[in-house]
Amino acid sequence: MTPPAQSAAWRYTSWPTCRPVSLSNRGDDRSLASRQGGAEMARRRIPIGGYGEISYTQRGRVWRAITRTRDRDGVLRQVTASGPSKESARRTLVADIELRHETGAGVKADGIAPDTKISVLADEWIKECEMRDLKTRSLRIYRDSVRLHIKPYMGEWLVGEATTGAVDRVLKEHRDSGRDTSALRKQLNQMFALAVRHDALASNPVTNVAKIKRRKPKVRILADTAQVAEIRGLIEKWETKDRPGPKASRDLRDLTLLLMSTGARIGEALALRWQDINLLAERPYLMITGTIIQEKGIGTWRQEEGKSLQATRPLEIPPSVVTMLLERQMAQGHNPIDSVFPSRVGTWTPYSTMYRRWNDATRGTKYDWVTFKTFRKQVGTLIARELGAKVAKDQLGHANEVTTETFYIAQSVDAPKVSGLIEKFIRDSAPSS
Repeated sequence: MTPPAQSAAWRYTSWPTCRPVSLSNRGDDRSLASRQGGAEMARRRIPIGGYGEISYTQRGRVWRAITRTRDRDGVLRQVTASGPSKESARRTLVADIELRHETGAGVKADGIAPDTKISVLADEWIKECEMRDLKTRSLRIYRDSVRLHIKPYMGEWLVGEATTGAVDRVLKEHRDSGRDTSALRKQLNQMFALAVRHDALASNPVTNVAKIKRRKPKVRILADTAQVAEIRGLIEKWETKDRPGPKASRDLRDLTLLLMSTGARIGEALALRWQDINLLAERPYLMITGTIIQEKGIGTWRQEEGKSLQATRPLEIPPSVVTMLLERQMAQGHNPIDSVFPSRVGTWTPYSTMYRRWNDATRGTKYDWVTFKTFRKQVGTLIARELGAKVAKDQLGHANEVTTETFYIAQSVDAPKVSGLIEKFIRDSAPSS
């Protein structure tokens, strides 16, 4: 039987009995027993992560180093390594032991171990998330991330192969493809934290990954009120054109007006109830108190909380929206769920239904790039330019101004009005004749 010519890390198989070579000149072997003597070795336990006396065998030109190391579970296991020389075999064995204890190799932990595929770890992380009190939307985002990003990028890796450098490269590739890395980084951090808790990893490889700054996207909004008027005309034309089937409702027109007047999210607008609206107040307002959730295979329902704590907020509504809501209320009558935008059968309207109508109305026009979110950016930009980013943040329901300024406020195309100030400076600094 011919032993391998290179490292045999983490090998626990039996080996033909060979006479050990003399252990003199063992160098700096760290074994506590080798420093204390053979009798002491029998009485002292090898510490976790440590190893015992190294013995050597030689067969032909191949040297083999053998010892026992104590794994994290406290069990002593034999480990071996080979090399072209005695010193080479020793160095390889010591390096293998260090790597073994850094990655937690050799120890099974509730089904997660260094040799567990990351695809399995990801599934276990999702199961753990399902046991926590997470919102349905968050769970859906996590599942989508595992399916679309984590498994395609690293699903076939072993947990023990997930080094900081490897994860760093994955996140940079993700960034280079035009995606935001911050959410994926947080998800990977949680997933590998699960592996650490199960002793499958000594440390979280995401901890020391470099922070990858997301390239600031260009915030695109409608250029002026004339374009807004054109879009509103497109929607009205689409809703009133002759088509087979039930008569078209005003839902898309009214929803569009509400979104471009408040900057609310589409799910927040469709979750509005009449009890959330006060049209008789001196300053009429509505309260955002929930959002619409769609789950494949389950259906559509109203979640009693918004996207975040800041999502629950009052929004003042202008007179044109007050008029629209009064007309809807009179035309609609009572519905059992008190919805402002109920479906034809009296249930919560899925946002996918409104997306489909919007796409049908704008397809093939110069406004096919506009989405419901465009109006949210339009409102954020308008408010920020007149009243500042903080007011825009509060209106849009963001947790911080950075999000508002980065993703919802378009850069101004108007030059700063400073020519008068600069002209005065030039005149005052002119040399005397």
